Amino acid sequence: MYEPIREPARPRLLLIITPLVLFFTILMFELMWNDPPSIGRTVFLSGIAAITFGLIAATLWPGSGRWGLRIVAFVVFFAYLAYMIDEFVFVRGPFLDPNDVHAPSPLLSLLGFLAIGLPSFQYAFTGAVLPRIRIRNSEPVRKADIIMERILKLGYWAHVVAILIAIGAAMVRFFSR
Repeated sequence: MYEPIREPARPRLLLIITPLVLFFTILMFELMWNDPPSIGRTVFLSGIAAITFGLIAATLWPGSGRWGLRIVAFVVFFAYLAYMIDEFVFVRGPFLDPNDVHAPSPLLSLLGFLAIGLPSFQYAFTGAVLPRIRIRNSEPVRKADIIMERILKLGYWAHVVAILIAIGAAMVRFFSR
């Protein structure tokens, strides 16, 4: 049976980030409370509430609250997935606007999804971003273990390729000015 090597929680970092995120969440709820109800507002407020809940759980219970960080990672994945779908399906603009390379575009949404969304998805389901698999010696290796290791390595290499594409695109933009 496979057992992913989990990345350790960083309690000092969580003690710094969690109060800031809690303040941000309270501020967003206060600012948006009187806005007319909409699906976008509800999804946004639910997302930041889930992130805050996950960070509080991971901060208060560092050993057993690791699932809180997985909630945060899944919300990040969902946000990048929604951004990519919005740019490809609902926005009818250029793939990348040459006049404003920092404006939202399908290319930037794809790069963000590959570079940040996929590793967040992988962390949400395995507890680790890098495909570090430890096989227990007492149990035989199953076909499911081999498939899981291949999926994790594919996700890792997709992340590496996405980062290289992002660096290449940034260099092309920088030197083409």
